[in-house]
Amino acid sequence: MRQPVDYKQKYKEARKELSELKKIVQRQDQYIVRLLDRLAEKNKKELLQENKVLQKARERSRLLAKELKETQKKLDEKSEALERMTRLRFKNIDLPSLKKESAPIIDPRPHFSKLQQSSPQRYVSDYISALLDCGVDALHLHPKVTTCLEEGGIQTVYDLVTIPKSDLLKIEGMTSSRLGIIREKIKPMNLELEMPVKYIPESRKYVKL
Repeated sequence: MRQPVDYKQKYKEARKELSELKKIVQRQDQYIVRLLDRLAEKNKKELLQENKVLQKARERSRLLAKELKETQKKLDEKSEALERMTRLRFKNIDLPSLKKESAPIIDPRPHFSKLQQSSPQRYVSDYISALLDCGVDALHLHPKVTTCLEEGGIQTVYDLVTIPKSDLLKIEGMTSSRLGIIREKIKPMNLELEMPVKYIPESRKYVKL
């Protein structure tokens, strides 16, 4: 014969088990909350650290931009100063009279001895000398032509008019058409390619060869 089921006892046991399960769930919830808090704190610290790094990078970028701007300003000032000096140098030269003087391109050197009279050195005029001392940018050629010459080692007008044409054509980017443009540009200035002049360091002047 079956024994009667004690439902009250089973109900008590079920409530007790449910209470224990609730405690377990509460402990798990508390653990998860603490874990999430730790992760949030860790992420917050990492985020703050990353923000600090980002701020430093931005500050460095601002400083570099400021330095670059100041450097560019100094370069512009130096470029303007150099341009003013070049203009002033040509402004102080009486070009019309010097062009008349430079018709033969050279001036005879004063003779102080029989040796000098027998084989005088002839100096080029001040007008030609001033031109020879200038950089190739003073010729106001096309920027590409000027860059081509400077990259090929041609820095001054003297370098340009004394280098052999064959060597000039060996420069990368130099063509016969550009050579013709240069020739036409310097012709009104009484200059020519392969010009027979030489710089004498002792006298600091140019002479006709």
